[in-house]
Amino acid sequence: ATLWKSPQFRPFCGPGFAAAGGVPDEKVFKRQVATQERHPDQVCGFGQWLREPMTRERLADGCYKHDVLQQGRGTVYDIPIIDALILHLDREHKALQSSCPGLEPGAILIFFPGWGDIDAAKRRLRDSLDPQ
Repeated sequence: ATLWKSPQFRPFCGPGFAAAGGVPDEKVFKRQVATQERHPDQVCGFGQWLREPMTRERLADGCYKHDVLQQGRGTVYDIPIIDALILHLDREHKALQSSCPGLEPGAILIFFPGWGDIDAAKRRLRDSLDPQ
């Protein structure tokens, strides 16, 4: 994932990313992220809050509370960062369409752990995305 390369997403990628700051070298950055403290229970913590509405404060709070790099188990992103990323990509695509009228719409493939997560994300995005 290259989210860390975009300054607007670094603050939302967890304490490891935020602590690594503006490191231009990818190897140094990954080393700094890997040495950050992790939560002792290794739980992302989005279960009981899925039914609450998505707010800027909730997104920032949820993303700062855990480190998204789970060394040895792959990279795990909490649901708010996925919502924020999709909304950002939608805005960027619409901006490109205004300058390039023939630009075709694209697709995003995301794997969620269960049907409940898929359905909740679909409902939140349907409510948040501009239909045009």
